[in-house]
Amino acid sequence: MAFLPKNNQQLQQLFAVPLRNVAAFVARKIYVENAVIVNQVVYGAGLPQEYERTYQFRDEAWQIEKPEHYSHGHIAEYKFYYDYKKLTIDRDKAQHGSPPYATTYSDVRPYLVDIIYGGLAGDIFGDGYWRKARNAWTKLLQSLGKKKMKDWFRQAFNYYGMDGEYYANVPLDTWDEE
Repeated sequence: MAFLPKNNQQLQQLFAVPLRNVAAFVARKIYVENAVIVNQVVYGAGLPQEYERTYQFRDEAWQIEKPEHYSHGHIAEYKFYYDYKKLTIDRDKAQHGSPPYATTYSDVRPYLVDIIYGGLAGDIFGDGYWRKARNAWTKLLQSLGKKKMKDWFRQAFNYYGMDGEYYANVPLDTWDEE
């Protein structure tokens, strides 16, 4: 005989693990989508001559994390964020900081998203594609949209045995491609 919850606490306990799995599934999809878009928008803009690429901005700097404690009574939640500490510094190769010929050193890792996405590189490496905005974040939000998020939630719910009609409450009105 199937277990039928008798109150909100039992209902939350019943759905906590499957919903956390669903949230993890969607978070991984966002992570992969971001990597694809960073590759296209940031790395696809050109090849640098002044420094050697590490691809860490695409492969390591973006993280997904399950919080230790869920906020506001949530039972399923993940965080997708940029962690500049995952980027290494090699000044001799002008990676993630000032080039070796600069008289003062600056660690740009905390600002790298703003520099790349906003086109704020300045002229320390001369003039080129790297000085133009390569806004992968806006492209990611446009790519996700309500439809893709809804599809991913549907896939995850089905994968974890929660078939049926459901609605993902995802506040993406301004992100839609349409």
